[in-house]
Amino acid sequence: SSSALHGGLEELLESPAVTAAVEVFLKEKCRKVPEAGNFLSKYYLAHGRPTCASNVFQQLAERQDPDIDLLQRTVYLDRALQAAGFALPHSKDHVEELRTKLDIAARVQMPLLRELELLASGGGNNPVVSRSWREAARRQLASFQQLLRLQDLLQAAVDFSLFHIVLVVMDLTSSAQQKEKVAQAWVSLFFPPVPSPYSLSEIVNPDGQPLEHKLFPLLTVRPAAAFFMRNESGPVCRAQPPNFHLRASRLLQELGASTQPARLVWDEHTVVTLLEYCNCLWHMVCAPQEVDTSEGPLTSAEATAVEDHHSREEVAPQPHAEGSSERAWVALEVLVRRPFNYAHSNVLKFYGDVLKHVPNWLPDLQKLLPPDPAGSRPVVTVDDVRTHVSTVILAMLDTWATQVDACTDDRAASEFRGASLCIESVLGEIKSHLQDLQGADPSANVQWLLTEVKRLEGVSQRIQRRQHVPHSGNPGAALGVPTMPG
Repeated sequence: SSSALHGGLEELLESPAVTAAVEVFLKEKCRKVPEAGNFLSKYYLAHGRPTCASNVFQQLAERQDPDIDLLQRTVYLDRALQAAGFALPHSKDHVEELRTKLDIAARVQMPLLRELELLASGGGNNPVVSRSWREAARRQLASFQQLLRLQDLLQAAVDFSLFHIVLVVMDLTSSAQQKEKVAQAWVSLFFPPVPSPYSLSEIVNPDGQPLEHKLFPLLTVRPAAAFFMRNESGPVCRAQPPNFHLRASRLLQELGASTQPARLVWDEHTVVTLLEYCNCLWHMVCAPQEVDTSEGPLTSAEATAVEDHHSREEVAPQPHAEGSSERAWVALEVLVRRPFNYAHSNVLKFYGDVLKHVPNWLPDLQKLLPPDPAGSRPVVTVDDVRTHVSTVILAMLDTWATQVDACTDDRAASEFRGASLCIESVLGEIKSHLQDLQGADPSANVQWLLTEVKRLEGVSQRIQRRQHVPHSGNPGAALGVPTMPG
């Protein structure tokens, strides 16, 4: 029996009289009992032969055995890598080979397998995936328990429009020649090709889907499970409307953990302009929502942003300010974190350039969008995007100024003062755009934005003039917003 073999092998390995005959015995057993490979590797390590131990673990990982699943194969690869590390520096090439194989299995194949399992189940407890896509996913599942080539994994990810996985593949094979393909993969992540499992034209009962499902199907139609699943825990399906901010933030955080920060995948111009285009589109289609925490606890930055937003509304309610801070999550959260790690002054400068060059980058981005036969996307103009980006900048500047006034040392104020010329230039650019709009669209929103520009000009000038003074504890007064007398 297997347990008897286990006990016998342990006794042999612990015996001082162990000879080469044991190696022969274990090799013979390995052909039929994979567990014997663990003991053979232990034998090799005990006798100072780590390369042989590594080779055994690699053979187990690559063994054509239906009883060894993908998770166990990744464990074997990890053990092979650890054993090969004991033979450095002579095993350097072998270590690199094993590290690449383990990266492919853990970072690409495992989450791709979980995505296929999710599709094959019909989308968890809320079956929206059509029968044809479920069957196509099921046909792939058996082969995915074996280690597959990266090219085969890439093809499967493309076939099922799982472009978050495609981006990880591109990260593993990053090269300057891929820049345009990376940009297209980012666009396809939010705007997948029409024949894709979660697209409106493919899902079950498309007419019965809520308005939010018309956009970004990987975020809104796919169940709210992790985007890079490595275990078999089922998805958490929600009845509430999806929140673009929270789902996109979670996608970016998980993608960041699965990729290298300095690689081509994280080009800030590609990522930020696409996110702001999506953000603009979302706010055009969907009514403003309260931040929904049902997907899990908010990050500290998300909680702070929500808290600051409600605090300002309590101090001085602004009828058209609703949702403006929520719009600025890319500037306030994404750019200041890994992999970008921008300071506030650099965020402002970056967004100033984004605003200035909307007429250049917007048409290029829209050329990459797939057809929209269902008419899910409204027409988005240069003025729409410039107004959206202007709103983001004003909310970002408002939040930054609030933080400066809340600081007890002068470093934050010094950074703000150092950005005075940039602040003046960006606010001037926004004012010019809004004044151009005012004649054609004298809406209350444009009027409110112009009022915000004027107020923030005053806030900026006050911070430029001031010397460091102790914080008064009154953020409303610091921002120049009238408050009720105490």
